[in-house]
Amino acid sequence: MAADGETYVVCYNPKEAEHDRRRRQEIVSRLRRRMAENPSGSSLLRNTSFRGYVRLKGAAMEIDEAKIQAAEWYDGKYVLRSNANLSHEDMARAYRQLYQIERAFRDLKGPLELRPIRHFTDRRIRGHVMVCFLAYALEMALRQALAGEKGAILPEADYHEIMQDLSKTTVATIAGECRVYQVRSPLAGRAHDAYAALGMRPPNKVLKAPDDDPKVSASAENHTM
Repeated sequence: MAADGETYVVCYNPKEAEHDRRRRQEIVSRLRRRMAENPSGSSLLRNTSFRGYVRLKGAAMEIDEAKIQAAEWYDGKYVLRSNANLSHEDMARAYRQLYQIERAFRDLKGPLELRPIRHFTDRRIRGHVMVCFLAYALEMALRQALAGEKGAILPEADYHEIMQDLSKTTVATIAGECRVYQVRSPLAGRAHDAYAALGMRPPNKVLKAPDDDPKVSASAENHTM
């Protein structure tokens, strides 16, 4: 739609729509539990996640089912506005590229800790920036592999869910009478997706501990004594 020299394009992303739907279900589920625990719900208005789904009825709070249903209409939808002479497809592509660039800066300054830089020589600062850049490049490569289509990138929420599941993997060192083993915990949730996307096998569940493991040395000393 064009108006006042500007073009407005309504976009719909089915993947984001599914993400929005799941996120709303989680919020509403938590809200119902909180309401069951505290029927007055006076503190719910201070919660920005819950505020849009509750309403006052007299002195009490109640869940607004109509607002929950109305929110479904906006799942995966957003509006672009531009005064450039671009096709609708080019506008959507340019917006996506801009979003990825802005997200890259957020990640470099946030999870990848590009800032603050606590170094005092140019060489160490360049090294710090390069490590952050390589970490970001690896993240983007993994997100592209997980998306499974050329040029696509896995949505941020799905990526963080997979990384959280991967971070739950732990290794325990167990000393037997003659050997010491390392035992991997079962892979949680969607951790398998990361290995599958990269064509890698998950680490074996049981491995012989390396000889330089401190626990191996301690176990050997105990057996010698």
